[in-house]
Amino acid sequence: MELGRQQRVIVFRYILDNLKGEYLASDGRTVAVNRRGAKEMTTYAPLVKLRVAPELANLIGIGLFRELVDTEHKQFKQFAYYDVVFKIGDKWYEGILNIGVRESGESCLYDVNPFEEKTGPPVKVSRVQAESLTK
Repeated sequence: MELGRQQRVIVFRYILDNLKGEYLASDGRTVAVNRRGAKEMTTYAPLVKLRVAPELANLIGIGLFRELVDTEHKQFKQFAYYDVVFKIGDKWYEGILNIGVRESGESCLYDVNPFEEKTGPPVKVSRVQAESLTK
């Protein structure tokens, strides 16, 4: 379900007002949450993004590093991808946390996508991670 403009603005403001800052990823990378990531998170905003937005810091902290890929993006030289899982109500979701890496080495949240609904806890997530996401 696509969110309306007002809901996307609410998510954008929430991220900037409550989550702007730096967080440590599971592989030791420092990841900034800033205006750029808030904009990407809300440009295309299905309902699941609205519901997961308050947990972005936790997702950064527990995402499982997947790969680092070179890119021709105008602001980033690479993207680091992390597998993330979370539970909303009784539904589990898997997604990919996209972290942009600048030429200077600084990293910032770019987006979280795509979301895939699962019928139960994903097999690849550790027990500790699954429990931390349900509290």
